[in-house]
Amino acid sequence: MKKLPKIFGWGYNFYNQLGFQNDGFYVQNPNAFHIFPGHFVSQISSAIENTCFVSSSDEIILQGYFCEKKKIDPKIKLPGIKKIQSTGRGTFIANTISGSVYCWGIPMSEINLGVSLNLNTPQKVLVFEDMFIKDIACGKNQMYFLSQNGDLFACGNWGIKNILGDTSSFLYSPNGEKTSLFLLFKNVDKIYSDACCSEAFFITKDFRIYCIGLNVWGQLGLGHFKEVWQPFEHTKFFAEQIMDIRMTSSSTIFLVKEKGCGQIYSCGKSEFNGLNSHNAINRPQKLEMPDHDIIAITTGSSHSIVLTSKNEILIWGASNSYGQLGKPSLKENAKTPFLHSISQILQSTPFHIAISSGPITSFIFYPLDSYLIQDFLRFFQREENCDSKIVFFDGEKNVHSNVLNMRIGKEKCSKLFSILKKEYKFENFKRYWIFK
Repeated sequence: MKKLPKIFGWGYNFYNQLGFQNDGFYVQNPNAFHIFPGHFVSQISSAIENTCFVSSSDEIILQGYFCEKKKIDPKIKLPGIKKIQSTGRGTFIANTISGSVYCWGIPMSEINLGVSLNLNTPQKVLVFEDMFIKDIACGKNQMYFLSQNGDLFACGNWGIKNILGDTSSFLYSPNGEKTSLFLLFKNVDKIYSDACCSEAFFITKDFRIYCIGLNVWGQLGLGHFKEVWQPFEHTKFFAEQIMDIRMTSSSTIFLVKEKGCGQIYSCGKSEFNGLNSHNAINRPQKLEMPDHDIIAITTGSSHSIVLTSKNEILIWGASNSYGQLGKPSLKENAKTPFLHSISQILQSTPFHIAISSGPITSFIFYPLDSYLIQDFLRFFQREENCDSKIVFFDGEKNVHSNVLNMRIGKEKCSKLFSILKKEYKFENFKRYWIFK
């Protein structure tokens, strides 16, 4: 069997939430490990004391406080996982390819989804039974659910005000119980929030950017430091430019497409924004990183990580007190981005990588789709027989963002799948379809 690539993890590991055991509470240098023998990792979602690792076979391994102290079974099975998110405190939600929503983890008094939470057993959120939920997001104490028709529902505690939006539109569970879910906005296409923040950004179907949240350090980028409790339009960028938006507890990182390359803009608290500023910045400013094409970003409570098209990892942040910056000394910080030494290892691999962060943890991994796409490309790079094609498919009508669209012969298709099954022990091909 072909050797699968390892995950790299570092940061706070008091309850082994990084997925491995070590001698101390903190891991300052990226540690390589396997979490699923014989399977790929497709995504990682991490709270302060718990982490969910999702495998290519839709198995979830839960690591951290729940397992170490509560002695629960770390294995969770949830078919068809599309996306998994966590609040900062450890309430997990998952969105499936069929448009359903499941939740588990630590109950929160400010979040009532109409179900009783279990630490390691996903409960279906029946209030969405008649909707197709296409995306989800979590803040520190908030949750957001985006339906296929553009309705954005929210619930939680935003610190100063507990309620936003149209409170007359609370959702009720099938048994008639009033939930804390309410309609926040309509005509929404994308939603962004993170497990350490009380802010959120969303883009509408008519290409407008809106934001809400505390904004204590100017992290909404609106030119002021006032709280925003009604969705407010953000006009700094064109919606078509936005590749991603990620938030620490006190800053916001915008990944923006400029002249064909990914560039970073930042605002918020001085120690967090990477701009080496003496004061908080309340309007997005460009973070100068010459010769770097940024393709992905992730954030923790006080640190940010970016991934370049050359598999380089750049990190900055206010503190390394838990090892989250990946620096040798816990007393170090990084007010501007530095190129992490792990980049030398990553640049030697032909595979694309993914990055993920919890509040005080960080991960690098090789997602299933990008790993296999490389095999497809190598195996069929000289093929020109065009009577069929393989497409990476997300199980619904939309093709996944990482698309392989190669025309090959039917015989070659069969040979390819045989090789994948033999070498990778793959038995689950549901995300790969052959079209004539």
